Amino acid sequence: MRLTPATELEYRCKKLQEYMAAELLDAVIVVQNADLFYFTGTVQSGCLYVPASGQPLFMVRKEGMRARMESGLKEVVPFSSIKEIPVILARYGYPDPGRIGLELDVLPVNFFERYRTLYPNANFSDATPLIRKVRMIKSHYEIHLMKDAADQVDRVYNRAREVIRVGMTDLEVAAELEYAARKDGHQGLIRMRGFNSEICYGQIFSGVDSAVPAYSDTPLGGMGLNTSFGQGAGLKRIEPHEPVIIDFAGCVDGYLSDQTRVFSIGEPSVRLRKAYDDMLEIQRLMMSSVEPGMSWGALYDLCLERAVAMGSRNR
Repeated sequence: MRLTPATELEYRCKKLQEYMAAELLDAVIVVQNADLFYFTGTVQSGCLYVPASGQPLFMVRKEGMRARMESGLKEVVPFSSIKEIPVILARYGYPDPGRIGLELDVLPVNFFERYRTLYPNANFSDATPLIRKVRMIKSHYEIHLMKDAADQVDRVYNRAREVIRVGMTDLEVAAELEYAARKDGHQGLIRMRGFNSEICYGQIFSGVDSAVPAYSDTPLGGMGLNTSFGQGAGLKRIEPHEPVIIDFAGCVDGYLSDQTRVFSIGEPSVRLRKAYDDMLEIQRLMMSSVEPGMSWGALYDLCLERAVAMGSRNR
């Protein structure tokens, strides 16, 4: 099991403290699993208290001994209730914070209200933008893990070339590829930051099912197996000369590499090949148009305008 180096955790917490100072925050309290892993090296249940200066304090509800083993932070202490936080902070010499940042984009309202009860005189704000600013700059260590995840996906796609055949259901293909990924060390879970944002390993579908929209906040949808999880692979059988879309997320030690590839048993239709060529043209437009400081929305609108023009031209 690979553990996040203590130097990585120390650097991340210090960067967060720099952004906190600019926002005049006295403390940030981190509870969301992905953020906890990023700043502590573990997802053992608890909360990370990051003061404006000084050592972060990781208070663990379950499981304390494992958290001490997995986290490189200096201060890892047990606790059983949010009510204990002021007492624990006082024991470590930290005063009651006046300005507190929380992950308000994902924090349940009930949790938020409990923290407000705990510190009724404090002002609360959203710390998520600060956390995302720290996380968006990847270290060499993180890039190495992402490369490992990309290698994992490459092996999955090589397996796809071996198993896809006419008559298989999309679900059968998904099962084969998920099995290959698990044997390669995939953790079996993909996290998405957002309410009701669950997702499987990948979205795999063929033919007309690849055009079925779904509720998920992803470019692709799919029928899925039932209405309780209406996305991803369904029971449609693969036909010759139709696209088989595999959007698969590899995962190594918590880091993802999400890639999409299109397969076909036999040559796809002329219409589909033309659509592919059009997408390459739009990609070239995007690459030639993007500039530092340009908003993603402006770039998207530019490419959408070209796509609409292509659609009118090709009717």
